Amino acid sequence: MFQIEAVAFWSINVISVGLALMTLSVLLVSFFPAINSFLTYGKTLKIVNHKKTKRNNLANLSIVHELYVPKKWFTHFYVIHFVLSLVNTYVIVFPNSQLTDLQVIALLNLAQSIRRVYECQRVSRFSSSAKIHIFHYLVGLIFYASVDVLPFMMHLLHEENTISFGYILIPILVFFLASCDQLFTHIILSKQKKYTLPDVGLFNYVVCPHYMDECLIYFSFLLVRPCIPLLMVMTWVVINLSASANQSYIFYKNNETSNISSRYRIFPGIY
Repeated sequence: MFQIEAVAFWSINVISVGLALMTLSVLLVSFFPAINSFLTYGKTLKIVNHKKTKRNNLANLSIVHELYVPKKWFTHFYVIHFVLSLVNTYVIVFPNSQLTDLQVIALLNLAQSIRRVYECQRVSRFSSSAKIHIFHYLVGLIFYASVDVLPFMMHLLHEENTISFGYILIPILVFFLASCDQLFTHIILSKQKKYTLPDVGLFNYVVCPHYMDECLIYFSFLLVRPCIPLLMVMTWVVINLSASANQSYIFYKNNETSNISSRYRIFPGIY
């Protein structure tokens, strides 16, 4: 039993430190144009002809440009998320007769994974030419696995808190509204003319409302269980999606005929 708890303890710490390092890496890449191509995917991905660039430009070496996978592989993130969420539901939710914070997080993860798998299969339209960098893909796999491994390890440490329905009312409301709006924005984007910015809903205020929704979803997790590991999860989501939103903002600013200067990138009134 002690060995299991030791593994769980160190797993939580390793994941937390790993998320912190990933967050710092995104910040680092964002400030160096020579390597910020690692942050781009889909419409914001620009394949630069490495023959026309300096030979010491790491981001444009031919070997790096060969490390891309189809954007539709995004689906793999949510399939893994769904499978691990099912495991957590079986291990954490069913055996416990009392409502705990980890039960709620496990169920929210399951709901999130089911919706995202559905969206990838029925809503999103992945272009055959859309690519993501292999590093981006691997980081996505690690992140979505970590989101489910964390509550599982906390459960092994018996770090569960009994809570009331009143306690989770606001987090559930935040999760529900953000999930509904994200589904709505994904539907709008799927029907939109390729690479044009919609002018409905929250798109009138921010370029990437679906990214803001994602941040709110993980913020609801933190409301259910305030702790350092889930704070690291939310920080990673906020920093990573803010960087992606900036790439989208630059893309639309350079390609849209309409003026988007009045719109924020991801958070109204903030950024």
